[in-house]
Amino acid sequence: MNGVRVKTWPASLEGIAAGMHFEDIIMVNISNPVLVDQGYCPHYKCNAKAPSRVKIRDVSFRNIRGFSATQLAVKLSCSSGVLCENLVISDIDLSTLELKALLHLSILM
Repeated sequence: MNGVRVKTWPASLEGIAAGMHFEDIIMVNISNPVLVDQGYCPHYKCNAKAPSRVKIRDVSFRNIRGFSATQLAVKLSCSSGVLCENLVISDIDLSTLELKALLHLSILM
């Protein structure tokens, strides 16, 4: 099961996804607790070589606590074509049963 996520497809039409706020959430054994994925391509039915053209901006993830089913708790994969702007991540406290969950930031190429 996924947590909170914002996703766009590669080679998408131009657009904007803005003003989303995820706050005061408790996760219990969730995969992908916090995810921004601008390379979302289910079943490999998209042109993954072209970047997403959807602008993601003014998105906040605040006070998210609990347990992640995986070590990767926060993943931000913003498009190389249109960079993310004003993403706010604060007060994230996610753990696995074995280790503190990891924070992973990447930019899709």
